Order: sequence, then C-alpha cells, then structure tokens
Amino acid sequence: MIALALLALGAALLAGSADAARSAARSVRSHEAALLADGEARAAVAEFMAGWNEAADSLPVGSGLVATVGPRRRGSNGAFVVTRLRLHRLSPAKFVVGVDCQVGPDSAVMARRRLHLLLQRPARADSAEPLLPPAPIGRWSMADLY
Repeated sequence: MIALALLALGAALLAGSADAARSAARSVRSHEAALLADGEARAAVAEFMAGWNEAADSLPVGSGLVATVGPRRRGSNGAFVVTRLRLHRLSPAKFVVGVDCQVGPDSAVMARRRLHLLLQRPARADSAEPLLPPAPIGRWSMADLY
C-alpha cells in the first residue's frame, strides 16, 4: 500500500515538473518574441531612414507611403517577423513614421511592437546646400503639428 502511494506521488511530481518545464519554455519563447519585435521594429526604422529617397520627398502634404518588410525568419525558433511601415507627410517639413512589427502569423501572434517617430527636415541656409533627410524630433508641442 505504501509503495503504491509512493508511485502515485512520484507520478504526480513528474507530471508537475513536466508542466513547469512547458510553462518555462513558453515563457522563454514569449520573451524572445517580444525582444525580436522590438529589435526588428527599430531596425526597420533605421533601414527606412538610411534609404530615404525621392519618393518620400515628393509626397504631397497629407499623403503617405506604406511599405512591408518580410516575412523574415528570426530568432532561435525561426519565428516569422513581418514589419509594416507607414510614412505620412504632415507639413512641408514634418513627417511621421509609424511602424507595426508582428512576430508570428496573423492567426497566432506571439508579440507585437508599435513605434511612432516624428521627423522634421532641417532648415537650409542656402538653396545650394544638399537636401538632407528629416531627423527625429525629441519633444514637440502638439500645437505645432498641424
């Protein structure tokens, strides 16, 4: 009778430790997905800003561009990462970039990161100077946006 009780206790301990291991593995995958989403969103903004082109400069005020990066396989488990970027021109000198990075397919999203970046074109003292791409604005007044 005691041996049967010890076997039942051993089985319960094994089941509990297996469940704890599954939970820990799921937690690691979830944490990795969050880190991937954050890193990929920031990398996509950096790539977009490095590749600033005439199409972005020639947008009329009030219009925008949409770009999709991916799907890319990233991370130790090879999760699919899709990043969508949207550029919107607010004024002749101001732009906003919105980024939505999703890890996993639409049916089973593991993590999502959204970023918004306000950009302003630096003023030129002389029209002969090269036109520089806009730079991020750290802090701004809401009254100056529109």
